[in-house]
Amino acid sequence: MISFAGVGLNLGGLPQEEFVRTLSGNQHDQFFIIDKLRSWYNATASEILEQLYCRIEKFDKVYTLGNSMGGFGAIYFGRQLQKCSAAVAFGAQYSVHPEIVPGETRWMEWRDKITTWRLPHALSGQGTLHHAHLFYGHPSQDAIHANLYRTSLLPGMALYMMPAQNTEGRAS
Repeated sequence: MISFAGVGLNLGGLPQEEFVRTLSGNQHDQFFIIDKLRSWYNATASEILEQLYCRIEKFDKVYTLGNSMGGFGAIYFGRQLQKCSAAVAFGAQYSVHPEIVPGETRWMEWRDKITTWRLPHALSGQGTLHHAHLFYGHPSQDAIHANLYRTSLLPGMALYMMPAQNTEGRAS
């Protein structure tokens, strides 16, 4: 299992490792990837791929998992790794490139630092996905991203919109 962290911060401003408790205690190897530059992997993708290729060669199949920016990573890297059987992404951004999502303003402080767009969107580059499952809440701040994925679905990809919840936790 390869888990990609979102842009969220932990104590001391460090990126948090997501899904650590979910994945701990099982009988599988786990890798946790953090893009400390918060570049949506534009500055780190080649180094991450190099490291992953070395570490996953002994496995028959791997899975990617991520939330938000980490969901972007789960989809992108899931396509790049031939051994990836499935990618699971929650609230994944399709892109933060200003020309692709001009109305997206949530990550301006990090987006403005991206000077070279090697990955303008999560489906950039070559590669295939055997299976990908993208989950979004409804209504969602990420509706623009869900719609971009919906119009760009590749074979094996599925997008799920979860029903809205009221304050008591019941579907509305």
